[in-house]
Amino acid sequence: MKSRIVWLAVVMVGLMHSPLLASRLPSWLDPNTEVLTAGPQSAPMSVSAMWLDNNSDTVVVEGDKVTFGAGSWTESMWDLTWTSIVLDRDPFVSFVGGFTNTTGSSQDFVFGITTPISPALTSTLYGGSTIVTFGDGNNDGLGGLANDTSVNPAYSGTIDGTGVLSMLTSLSLTPTFAGDASQFATETQGLPGPNIGGPAANSSIGILHRFNLSAGDQGTFNSTFHVVPEPAVVSLLLSGAVCGLLLWRRRRKVNG
Repeated sequence: MKSRIVWLAVVMVGLMHSPLLASRLPSWLDPNTEVLTAGPQSAPMSVSAMWLDNNSDTVVVEGDKVTFGAGSWTESMWDLTWTSIVLDRDPFVSFVGGFTNTTGSSQDFVFGITTPISPALTSTLYGGSTIVTFGDGNNDGLGGLANDTSVNPAYSGTIDGTGVLSMLTSLSLTPTFAGDASQFATETQGLPGPNIGGPAANSSIGILHRFNLSAGDQGTFNSTFHVVPEPAVVSLLLSGAVCGLLLWRRRRKVNG
């Protein structure tokens, strides 16, 4: 009995120090922050940064940027895989991966990524890019990847949860032969740059993909969304800093 207790204690200590349970997240990213959403549009699910950490092969932190390596999320109706998810509070987000409909009929799906940002931006410029490819996963030469039944854009760049950049508004990818995985659509707006004027960004930016996908088939997504402070605002802040420095030096001379 005593040896069994000792064995259990060793196992528990091992689990506590397992890489799976040890956070690899940067200090600026709250482990409980919801960063990934996926599922049927009627009932999407969200998971936290800690969940993404625990379900990604690698996590690389470079200052304000964290890159999650290969991972997957499987539920009864769908499967989401990724080779790279980048969250940058500077701010920037990107996703490279695939989504599979594992049901027997076409479905409206959604998935998206979100990153908290810091500092808040009073005025912004933004831009984004996306490449979407359809794969005939069940080799029947049927079905396709298209806008959802509500005709939402297949790509939305979001600031504080509100869509500001809409792309692939008329998406329709269908196979030309059984097993076809060559049909794709691509769109870029506001890049190089970013150069599209946008609203204030207070707490987060993200990418949201909404689409209709046929039974047993797959869509792959390579998407980015960039946001920067508007140059006029930056110039104003810099001017204020310079004026403050000059005033400080003048006062120092007078007092000296």
